[in-house]
Amino acid sequence: MKENLSIVIPSFNRIDFLKLNLEEIINQAYEHNVQVFLSQDGIDDEIRKFSKQIESRYENFHFKESNTRLGHDDNFLKCFDVHNSKFTWILGDSISVHKGSIREVLDVIDEYSPSIIGLNADHRKINSSQKKYEDPRFVFSKFAWHLTYTGSVVYSRNALNIIQSIDFSRSIDFPHTAIIFHSLAKECSFFWIDSNLIYSKQKKVSYWHAKAIETFICNWESAIHSLPGIYNDLKEEVILKHSYKAKVFSFKSLVKMRLLGSMNLEIFINNRQKLAQHSQLNSTTLIAISIFPKFLIRVFLFLFRK
Repeated sequence: MKENLSIVIPSFNRIDFLKLNLEEIINQAYEHNVQVFLSQDGIDDEIRKFSKQIESRYENFHFKESNTRLGHDDNFLKCFDVHNSKFTWILGDSISVHKGSIREVLDVIDEYSPSIIGLNADHRKINSSQKKYEDPRFVFSKFAWHLTYTGSVVYSRNALNIIQSIDFSRSIDFPHTAIIFHSLAKECSFFWIDSNLIYSKQKKVSYWHAKAIETFICNWESAIHSLPGIYNDLKEEVILKHSYKAKVFSFKSLVKMRLLGSMNLEIFINNRQKLAQHSQLNSTTLIAISIFPKFLIRVFLFLFRK
């Protein structure tokens, strides 16, 4: 007999995050007989040792690793194949779940059995009625920017039937967005849980800061434009909404990018129009950020922390 829900955590060599979140997630999952899988991308001896220790204590935890590096997208897609439950909740390795969250997801599955479940998060500040939505265009306009957050979506097996027909080469970094909105375009059964169920305990410099322009301008635009025509007149709005709502190119984020070397004068010149659109900052401010000395940024950050 298939279980209703499995939680799968895709990870790549981030032992600190796993130590912070994994046992807490498993403790909650154990109460409801929900299996938890860790899908490690490639081989990491430290993560393997840590996972084996947990596996020996919790019968509902399972460690999976690939022999070679798969990359973000393939490891994400692999998460659907490591179990046979009716629903898959994919959690980022830096994400935690509030107490009672698993019970709330299971209650929605039992009562509504939707194709896709969207989950609110502490820092996203979304306010929308908790209910089932059957208009894919509304879901796309309202929630697409937020559902990029790994941990904000629970997928039914029915939603995954669309995978074989998707060209994932057009949605690099965003295979989840492709699955969600191809599936909803075919048959929209989306349930929104407005309670804040997920959060991140640890402040961190996200991996994407180093390649933000490539990821959240180039690849994000490509992923959105690859979606079915039913969304066409909403696509440009949604592309920019992600940048504005998630603050991907806010002043603070651009300063972090400058510090990491992913924002400089050449990068600004090559992307000036897109950066102006996505950041809503004027050219003078963008130029100033792109040439500001990195050592001064470090000094300011040190003084701010003090």
